Amino acid sequence: MNCDNGDRQIDELQGDDYRNVSWTTVRFVKSGELLKLEYAVRCFVEQDFPYYAYRLAREFIEGYKPQYGTGLIPESVTMLLEVAEFWCQYYFGQNLSQKFPNLIYST
Repeated sequence: MNCDNGDRQIDELQGDDYRNVSWTTVRFVKSGELLKLEYAVRCFVEQDFPYYAYRLAREFIEGYKPQYGTGLIPESVTMLLEVAEFWCQYYFGQNLSQKFPNLIYST
């Protein structure tokens, strides 16, 4: 499958529901999982891949609980550590605790 074709298929499935909300335009998507896939594909095909890597990590980590709202919530810690572990392995060839032995965290 051609990446451009895959991108178009994802766009078709998500739709083009953009709405003006307060001071910005918001995109309403049909599937959060499909959005993560879109960001992952864009990491490979876009020149601005760091932006999409960030967006993918953010979609993976953030959550919602009524008592905390949306964003980083206590349940996000495990996923945040997974992302940090991945990048630590990728860039340094070490796991998180090897690279940062004084880092205190619990899962």
